[in-house]
Amino acid sequence: MDKQVNTTADRAQKAANEASTQAHNTVDKASTQAHSTIEAAKDKVAQAAESAREMTDTARDKVAQATSQATESVDNAMSTTGQKMSDLAETVRQKAPESGTVGTIASSAANALEQGGRYLQEKDIRTIQQDLEDLIRRRPLESLLVGAGIGFLLARGMKR
Repeated sequence: MDKQVNTTADRAQKAANEASTQAHNTVDKASTQAHSTIEAAKDKVAQAAESAREMTDTARDKVAQATSQATESVDNAMSTTGQKMSDLAETVRQKAPESGTVGTIASSAANALEQGGRYLQEKDIRTIQQDLEDLIRRRPLESLLVGAGIGFLLARGMKR
């Protein structure tokens, strides 16, 4: 009977060892799988972050390009407008009388048109913006009144 007890005890010990080994193997597999899953998740996050950076850079480049094109377009339009103002000044000078009150007023108007036209042809949009900001800072009340007048005229024109 002692032999049977020893045999049974040996079998139980062997089964316990096998169960322990299987448990350790299962834990090792689970740990390896968990680490693998974590690494895969880290890779996916890194890829997503890189993709987001690339999209941000692309969007930034497109905005810069669109801004540059818009600025160039505005500069060209201002130059064209300046040329037309200068042409109009020349037309006023040719058609207005040379002397008298009307001639003086026409000459003053032609000079103002020519000066404004030259300014628009020579300056870029950023320079004009800076000049306008400086003027508004120096004369805030007058600027406010001019803005209100322009707003009134635009509103009135839109009603028609």
